[in-house]
Amino acid sequence: GELCTFCNGTGAAQTAQMLTCPTCRGLGKLTTPSEWRSRKRSAARGHGFESEVTVGCRKCAGIGTLPSEPCPLCKGKKTNEGKVTVTVNVEPGMLEGQTFTFKEHAEQEPGATSGDVLLHVYSEEHDDFEREGSDLVCRRNISLMEALLGFKMEVKHLDGRIIDIERTEVTKPGQSHEIPGLGMPIYKKPGEFGKLIIRLNVVFPQRIAVDEDKARNLRRADARAKRRRRKRFSTGAETDADEEDGGEE
Repeated sequence: GELCTFCNGTGAAQTAQMLTCPTCRGLGKLTTPSEWRSRKRSAARGHGFESEVTVGCRKCAGIGTLPSEPCPLCKGKKTNEGKVTVTVNVEPGMLEGQTFTFKEHAEQEPGATSGDVLLHVYSEEHDDFEREGSDLVCRRNISLMEALLGFKMEVKHLDGRIIDIERTEVTKPGQSHEIPGLGMPIYKKPGEFGKLIIRLNVVFPQRIAVDEDKARNLRRADARAKRRRRKRFSTGAETDADEEDGGEE
């Protein structure tokens, strides 16, 4: 709120008289006795520690006086609701969480200096892009064939430009394709930009379709190879046994 412009924050009508607050008797504060008892001492001696607690008077807000007639505009509250418009210049490339400080633009209270208003800058979420510092990141899926043989794709930039992407080498799952100079503006460095990063996710097929005749031939070839390996193993074992017998004779 803002200090009432009609009463200048006094809360009193122009013809009102300032009277002594009946609650605090003009002191602006109240003192009440308070007592703490230690359990051990209470049991042993039957008494504890006595002290006084002083708090501001809520009736007169610590001033010690009250108007005989409240202000007709603020009704004695001393402040009114108000709005203040401030201008913010968000520069290209400003980082997440950067702060604008507006000195003494916070709530106004009689007899006190207003605090500051802090405005923190954050980017809205985007459906396709994420920001990592000065880099701009998007994610794309590619097939297993594209990962092995290469691919071409188009990426629509934030400003509407179409960026052509081409890879001819093998792409590993989770690998990124980076293009310097197509990311976010770098703060306080006019004309400089971060990277555009395309994070690639390789989508593996659930199953691979194979011709039945070819699959049958592959299984037969595999079976023949296994038989040959077993035969070589058994033949080698027999040869070793014969050599051992000959040695004994």
